[in-house]
Amino acid sequence: MAKSIAEILALIKAGKEPTSRRAIKQYEVKLVRLDRGGYDRHGRYFGVGGKLYQVFDNDSGRSLHVRASSAKKARELAIANPQHWGGWR
Repeated sequence: MAKSIAEILALIKAGKEPTSRRAIKQYEVKLVRLDRGGYDRHGRYFGVGGKLYQVFDNDSGRSLHVRASSAKKARELAIANPQHWGGWR
């Protein structure tokens, strides 16, 4: 059974990860490759640091950039921080 966003947020707060098929399908995660100067292939500056992921909400079409140790962690952070969702793809 698919979980609502509220249920997924409750799982995050309980220390569990949103690995439901619905969450994985809804939130597509891609690693953003950066050069040594911290720029992506489009010339946008993100700085240097940990891995950078772009998370796409396939339901709304919005995207979010997040630094995280893994794609799973990036999905968790994106779901847990809806106020940070920005522009369109």
